[in-house]
Amino acid sequence: MYPVVQVLAGGQPVNAELCLWGREQRPGWWAPVCWRHPIRRPGQYSQLVSVAAWVAAEHLRPVRGGTDTSTVPRVRLPDDQTQWPVDRLRPRWDGTFLGAWSGGPLPLSEPTEP
Repeated sequence: MYPVVQVLAGGQPVNAELCLWGREQRPGWWAPVCWRHPIRRPGQYSQLVSVAAWVAAEHLRPVRGGTDTSTVPRVRLPDDQTQWPVDRLRPRWDGTFLGAWSGGPLPLSEPTEP
């Protein structure tokens, strides 16, 4: 079982599973996380979609009473973000992969098929 952290995603904290820690040469620590994110199409009800992303550590917060994240494996990340590993995300995630997300609005407009 993966530890749970909060991701400050699109202005709202959401609980996510922390799969790995990665250290990049330049900015620092990142983590691939998986969560369910609400998407609302005009005139329709909200729908939850499965989302995964490499998230900059400054956008992660511990969950009150959460699990210990010190046991999560750590890896050195290559300079090319497209080469960052995603294998630890499966089978936890089966939806939209956002790549490396360092803040701002989430690049989600509508649900996509896995």
